[in-house]
Amino acid sequence: MSAFFVPEPRLEEVHNRTPFAEFQCDKMGVGRRFFDTVVVKGTFLLAPGSLTLAPEQEGPALNDEVWDAQVAERSSLRRAGDVVLFKPRTDVLVTGTARVDAPRAEWDVRVAVTRGDRALVDRRFHVTGPRRWVRRDGEWSLAAPEPVSEVPLRYELAYGGAYPDPEDASAPWTVYR
Repeated sequence: MSAFFVPEPRLEEVHNRTPFAEFQCDKMGVGRRFFDTVVVKGTFLLAPGSLTLAPEQEGPALNDEVWDAQVAERSSLRRAGDVVLFKPRTDVLVTGTARVDAPRAEWDVRVAVTRGDRALVDRRFHVTGPRRWVRRDGEWSLAAPEPVSEVPLRYELAYGGAYPDPEDASAPWTVYR
């Protein structure tokens, strides 16, 4: 049986010339090869027509953080871990809430990041207020969405997502369809 050898880091010093938080470590990859890993993370505020540096910067997340730790296997991520060996591109993670001025049952939402006339990221989706499956005359149907002025952007609330039903303990999860 051979002893496990952990090599000294090759990067002796990292000069971060950005205003963003950094984290440097060694990570073991395939074949027990060690790699120097450097993560630089910036946090921005997104508003219609503007992208600004957030006054409070989040440092790199060393591991995934879920919204609901009690049922982590069914919870979406609050923060994705940043310390990975390879990211072929920059991650754009949108965390927040879709809001309208007056309560509505549903509306369209768009998140776009552009450089000049070119869209770097452009995603559109449709949000609704809470809906429930109801049974009438032996048939199940989806009730109309309730009017709301905000909807959290979370997988559990998306088409195909699931959440625990606080009103019915015998049905542990309500699934959006």
